Amino acid sequence: MTNSAPPTLTRDRSTWFLYLHMAAFGYFLYSFGPSVALLGDDLRIGNAVAGLHSTAYAGAGILIALLGDRPMRRFGRGPTLWAGCGLLNAGVLAYCLAGTPAVSLAAALLCGFGAFLVVNVAGTALADHHGSAAGPSALSEANGLAAGVGMVAPLLIGVLDSGPGWRWAMAVVPVLFGTLALTLGRTKVPDTAPATPHPQTHPKPPTNATVTTDTNPLT
Repeated sequence: MTNSAPPTLTRDRSTWFLYLHMAAFGYFLYSFGPSVALLGDDLRIGNAVAGLHSTAYAGAGILIALLGDRPMRRFGRGPTLWAGCGLLNAGVLAYCLAGTPAVSLAAALLCGFGAFLVVNVAGTALADHHGSAAGPSALSEANGLAAGVGMVAPLLIGVLDSGPGWRWAMAVVPVLFGTLALTLGRTKVPDTAPATPHPQTHPKPPTNATVTTDTNPLT
């Protein structure tokens, strides 16, 4: 009986690249929730209309889920990831500059398209890049980092809301993704799963399976 060694998670450049995208997504996600009520106050709309922003965001996520991996198979993971970043940045900027509910709802929908593209590509690429053995550990670390960074967003919104305004905290999102594009833009996004080495099997030496049961000494 042999004890198998635990899988080793190797955090290379591609891993950190995807981790940081998940972290930027986490910041957006944790800032979007508290911003809905604040936006409703700014636009002088009721809670029901303000809540439609979350509905629009979730609706975009459903549409992205229905697409599945088609965008990644058609365009590749790298272009799909950056397209999601671009859509999310455009949505956040439109959301921060919105002066009417129609514009802000369209911006929330755009944010949903971009955000779910980013998290789908990053999660799939991480799982494939590290294989079935270390993939779950990589996803757990990515989610933990996203949650840790995301915790900063509500605090920053609360601080800035009493000063220059909560929208400046939301404007951090395109700054984060822009920084990633400038510093790690040439990093390759893994498109395929790594080859899994098959364990070498050594054939057992042939054994004599013939058993003599004749005990008669005269034969």
